[in-house]
Amino acid sequence: MKKKTHFITALLCIISIGIVLVACGNSKLTMANFNKIECATISMTTFQYEGGMTLNEVKDILGEPDNSTSSSVMGYTAIAYTWGDEKKNIIVSFYNNKAIVKTQVGL
Repeated sequence: MKKKTHFITALLCIISIGIVLVACGNSKLTMANFNKIECATISMTTFQYEGGMTLNEVKDILGEPDNSTSSSVMGYTAIAYTWGDEKKNIIVSFYNNKAIVKTQVGL
């Protein structure tokens, strides 16, 4: 009987830990962290992007991305990195390793 009680207690602890970890998700996906990400602006005199964080700077805030996709138009390639899933995420698009657009869902 004692072994059965220990087994059930251990099993309940493992299940509880699993539920907590799933519920927490990526704790870095917050509106505060989203607001820390700085995107480049286009200079109206040079028509070049100025400022903007690098991918490594964004990783310092959000950690490693969960997904990435790239697209090319007329020889220009942008890469969008996603942190999170379809219900809660931050997506940052980069051109020449500078953040140019950021979006969020569910924060």
